[in-house]
Amino acid sequence: MRKYIIWGLVLITLIFGITVILRGSKIFNLNILSYGQIGERDKELDRKIEELKQKSTTKYNGAKADLNKEVKEFEQVKEEYLNKIEAAKTAGAEGGVQIESYDIEFLWTVLRKLCNR
Repeated sequence: MRKYIIWGLVLITLIFGITVILRGSKIFNLNILSYGQIGERDKELDRKIEELKQKSTTKYNGAKADLNKEVKEFEQVKEEYLNKIEAAKTAGAEGGVQIESYDIEFLWTVLRKLCNR
């Protein structure tokens, strides 16, 4: 008699498990997804992840190109100012050197602000 009860419980549990796997269930505000629903959600998440990867790559490459352009412009301006300072030092104009060094400090401040954005 015990064997029949145990076999009956195993059979009921097995049928319930298969039903939940195939059709899903909602018990006590707990939503158990079916195998098909899990597959659909997995595909949806994969699609969203791929979309976000493409967006992040595009934004990253654009920002990197903008930053490289700004750095090149800064390096050109910095080189021009350093050349002017050297020319002023060789000419002996100390006042001009002081003004130029203030301009260089201003450029460094601008660069720091750009980098901290």
